[in-house]
Amino acid sequence: MRNSSYTFFNTCLIEIEYLAQFDEENFELKIFSEDFFKFFKHFF
Repeated sequence: MRNSSYTFFNTCLIEIEYLAQFDEENFELKIFSEDFFKFFKHFF
């Protein structure tokens, strides 16, 4: 269970970095964007 949580956390960080590349000025807004929630739902 611990490994899957670690993998999930790392994947989230990768996704956040991916979004940030495109729009660093609006980084905080992009984290909470609809696309990020769609990505997040894949794990639940």
